Amino acid sequence: WSNQYGDTPFKQAMHDLVSSYTNKPATTEDFKAVMERHMPPWLDIDRNHRLDWFFNAYVYDTAIPKYSVAGEFSKSGAETEVHFKLSQNQVPSDFEMLVPLYLQTEDNHVILLGRAKMIGTTTIEQTVKLGKLPSDAKQLLVNYNFDLLTE
Repeated sequence: WSNQYGDTPFKQAMHDLVSSYTNKPATTEDFKAVMERHMPPWLDIDRNHRLDWFFNAYVYDTAIPKYSVAGEFSKSGAETEVHFKLSQNQVPSDFEMLVPLYLQTEDNHVILLGRAKMIGTTTIEQTVKLGKLPSDAKQLLVNYNFDLLTE
């Protein structure tokens, strides 16, 4: 799901799968090929129009990652900045995931800040200018929409 596409690509892929394999067996590779045909650009993290990264992590392997995020907010006038650390742990070195990072404001609105490509056990540390927010920043969240299979 994304703000731009909603769940339309997934629904289109499922319709394609059903129409292509009605009364016929479908393998995991058939399912993967259909999903790749309908994959939105933001999921093409290896820039090869394949979902190998996802299937390797969640279909062919059994690792369940653990994520943590910590951030410190600062303001300069009306502008907000955040310095954060986002970690992916308990995975093999080739485990690749697109990890969404969210911002929750004091008025409890949640905004998708972006997605980080993470490989293996790793930590990303970065400072990001958020600009003028409609409400003060409260906290950073990972897996807010249960978008990841995680502990």
